[in-house]
Amino acid sequence: MTIYNRLIITSNLLIFSIISLISFSHFNKMNEMQNLTQDSPSSIGERAFWENFRLRDPKTNKMPDNIKQREYEFVSKMPLNGKFDYKSNSIQSLNTWTQRGPAEIGGRTRALAIDVKNESRILAGGVDGGLWISNDAGLTWTQKTLSEQIHSITCIVQDIRKGKENNWYYGTGERIGSRSFGNGVFKSTDNGETWIQLKSTVKGSPSSFDNEFDFTYSIAVNTKAPNTIDEVLVATSDGCIFRTIDGGNSWKNVLGSFGTNSLNTEIAISTDGVYYATMSQEAAGNRISTTKGIFRSIDGINWTNIIPLDFPLKYGRFVIAIDPKNENIVYFFGETPNSGFMTLNNSGDSLWHSFYKYTYISGNGAGSNGTWENRSQNLPIDKVYRRGSLNSQGGYDMFLRVHPDNSNIVFLGATNVYRSNDAFSTPTAQHIGGYCKYGNCDYDYLYPNHHPDMHNMVFLPSNPNIVLTGSDGGVHKTNDILATNVTKKQKEMKQLLVVCKTMLLSIQIKMIIKLGNI
Repeated sequence: MTIYNRLIITSNLLIFSIISLISFSHFNKMNEMQNLTQDSPSSIGERAFWENFRLRDPKTNKMPDNIKQREYEFVSKMPLNGKFDYKSNSIQSLNTWTQRGPAEIGGRTRALAIDVKNESRILAGGVDGGLWISNDAGLTWTQKTLSEQIHSITCIVQDIRKGKENNWYYGTGERIGSRSFGNGVFKSTDNGETWIQLKSTVKGSPSSFDNEFDFTYSIAVNTKAPNTIDEVLVATSDGCIFRTIDGGNSWKNVLGSFGTNSLNTEIAISTDGVYYATMSQEAAGNRISTTKGIFRSIDGINWTNIIPLDFPLKYGRFVIAIDPKNENIVYFFGETPNSGFMTLNNSGDSLWHSFYKYTYISGNGAGSNGTWENRSQNLPIDKVYRRGSLNSQGGYDMFLRVHPDNSNIVFLGATNVYRSNDAFSTPTAQHIGGYCKYGNCDYDYLYPNHHPDMHNMVFLPSNPNIVLTGSDGGVHKTNDILATNVTKKQKEMKQLLVVCKTMLLSIQIKMIIKLGNI
């Protein structure tokens, strides 16, 4: 054997030893990681630790400061070679794309609204895909979120007062679900074409939960306010309701406090300028919130807890629906562990929810000044097909709406959509969307033209029987929400938008262009 051959063999053995050592080290690291997550992250704290373990700097064992913003800045400065420009619509106009999934998580849309000045103009926000606008009733869409901006959008609202219609606000950060971090409230003054991040809602790092506005549930404009002020209220996670009267230049915490309070909050304002807020009894880490209940206010500053005496002791997220025909009537639907109405999921786990009708009488609305009807026992259940039973997945997918023209028709969203023609005063609600409960539809029990896991519903102002829903599958439309069987009228259930994870897509495209030099 020649010296040359011996050198080759020795080199190969050395390389093999190094690779084996690296592989063994990687295997141990993977085992360590697997031990940390062998049951998958089951709580918010575990999820945060898991993410930190994956993303931290191995030299310092810490997350680099401002890492999210630095990622955006890095991507925005990467050189482009060739004819493709990621900022243009050229890629979208190629017409060579076919939807290939993922079927379950590709398009979750929580934020959804119709422009009060133009019914063909729809604004939709995805929890990973940013803000999209359609000017042709959903036939085509254009993304308005810049690549360097936060793409996790959870709620959106328009100021519908005369002369103020070009003002829009959206909140960021989904705490339940993907746990996509947000970073404040964004505002548009040109009817959604461009968006600015309100500096008053930004602090800390976008990659960690250190800001009251990192996770937002709902946002509302007081349309009764005089045109001299721009009043907006935001419900944030960890128990805060914030209020601004100068269009977002400054904010005041008007209910709850950050850090030790409700895990889930909601805000709604009637057209008469009456405020309702829900604050969950549940706080982060299975604690009990110090500020909890259902609140009413007439000025957005001073709040009265109107929760009834027979209300469940434990309660998570509650959503709100004000009757447009009679704003003294308000409905509340929420998750109430071990109380209320029980259903079962496919695994046989017990699920508990409650549904209440509240009627304001006088004064501050509390005690004898308001009446409560517990209609929980009339919530939907299917004793044969569990997919047809009510399931909010721990408050993850919930909405509640009253038909604008008929106070008796109430819609409830969870994994499925349900319609009650008597406001759940009897157990006769119909299953009209979401899962195909009988299992005789397409992949994974999905209706061909609808999708489960519901987050939002909006009515067309000129014809409220035409409805849009926001779900884990994007935006869908039906031309007759009052049909005898909406789910069987599949031709009227059209999918309008599948929100992609566009930030990741733009990074991948730029890397292909840079590395491939095309």
